[in-house]
Amino acid sequence: MKRKKVKITGELDGEKVFEVDLTAANDDWMRAGRLKARADAGDKEAAAELKRMEETPMVEITSESESEGEGEVGAKRKEKGRKKRK
Repeated sequence: MKRKKVKITGELDGEKVFEVDLTAANDDWMRAGRLKARADAGDKEAAAELKRMEETPMVEITSESESEGEGEVGAKRKEKGRKKRK
């Protein structure tokens, strides 16, 4: 298992605050484990998907507009919807 050091970024109310880099593989660890077993058995598609998951960082939504779908992707979806309705 790969291990990463956490980064201490400060202190809040006497507690240390740290940053942990997470990937899609960390988020869906059960699926990643199944893919790893298949990849170890020689399944190239499973290996490619596992690699994609391990390289896809998890992100934090930092503004209300993004959480409501108003970020870049949300704006593109809205624009696409407007074009279809015309």
